Amino acid sequence: MPRTRFRLDVAPQGRGHVWQRSFGKYQTRSRLRFDPRKGRAVERFGPVELELAASVQQGALVVTVERARLFGLPLPRALCPQSASMEYETPEGHLGFDVSASLPRIGLLVRYSGHIVLPELDVRR
Repeated sequence: MPRTRFRLDVAPQGRGHVWQRSFGKYQTRSRLRFDPRKGRAVERFGPVELELAASVQQGALVVTVERARLFGLPLPRALCPQSASMEYETPEGHLGFDVSASLPRIGLLVRYSGHIVLPELDVRR
């Protein structure tokens, strides 16, 4: 698997956050917010909106796509993107991730994995 530098920038916007992911010279941008009525995170990539459910499995945070909309219209489950994404703590104490998304009948759209070195937090006050 080829290696590339990854950068993640997260900035507050309204009731959510804008996530800017950079993979070398390629970038993706999404808006992520929590919908308390649905009890789920909602992520928007342009005209696509995904409802995401999270659960903890074997110490990892596993994120799955529960519903999808295109231009505001619900997609049938057979056309809904599938995700096998997880976040976890690496043995070195970093934030590890393994993210993939695919579409039925089309196959894999994206897959990336790695870790982010988080700055140490000063919790003394």
